[in-house]
Amino acid sequence: ASPCGLTPRSGALPPQDRSAGGVRAGGGVSRLQALRSRIAAKEAASKTVMEHKAKLLELDFRMQVCEDAMVTHGILAQLFARGSDADSAASEAEVLAALCSRSYGMQSRRPVDGEAGQNAVRCLVEHASGWFRAEAPLYSTRVGSILRRLPGGSPAEALHSLQA
Repeated sequence: ASPCGLTPRSGALPPQDRSAGGVRAGGGVSRLQALRSRIAAKEAASKTVMEHKAKLLELDFRMQVCEDAMVTHGILAQLFARGSDADSAASEAEVLAALCSRSYGMQSRRPVDGEAGQNAVRCLVEHASGWFRAEAPLYSTRVGSILRRLPGGSPAEALHSLQA
């Protein structure tokens, strides 16, 4: 019996070896190694989560650019409708003005900022599929290209390419 009259229960914790500062011999080293392995596993999991989030952000960005390019497609089709087949052209500045405008006269359903608008125009040029070609302006120093409709080009093919 103990000095206070209590007796230890069966299944109680085994007595510790007090020779190593209150910790059983070798127990501290293994606990430290286990702690280090848990920290390394946590860091690896955190790195994996961060990589996954970065991939999701990039996919979200690419989807946003593609959606903006689809809006740009409609704007460019309207601008091409101003002229006849061989004469249809629009400057990149006109497209961006219509796409990014917040004014009532040229308002897009979902206006975008300048950089997103430029990304959308670039994406649309990549998916033009014979609908139009981008040319550098001959007599202008303004930044941007001239988008000239090709004879027989189909806007539906370009839209289908964007949707794929």
